[in-house]
Amino acid sequence: MSAPGAPRMIENELRGEARRTFTEPPQGVFSVIAGGIDFEVIAVHDVSSSGIRLQVARPLGVATHVSVRYRHDPLDLNLNGITCWETPANGDTDDTRIVGIDLLTPTVLYTLL
Repeated sequence: MSAPGAPRMIENELRGEARRTFTEPPQGVFSVIAGGIDFEVIAVHDVSSSGIRLQVARPLGVATHVSVRYRHDPLDLNLNGITCWETPANGDTDDTRIVGIDLLTPTVLYTLL
């Protein structure tokens, strides 16, 4: 059992790979689709060869099947994955979450950004 306030996670979120972080927001628009609902991505924190860490306005839940959508004309890319962990982005003051997503084909996104 995890401590109160600790991020909820599943074991495979132990990314040992290098992470690509951004000094400026990536070009294009990201969203996360979960349960048929399209959630706006507030910020992309990093991308690695196994997944992506980003900020969304609402909790998605751990072990949720999602699709990360990246649009940058003319590209419209959807990558399937699963949420590995999430933690409040602003303490417990709102529903904004930082989410770790294990992508099934992460190298496609990693090489584009």
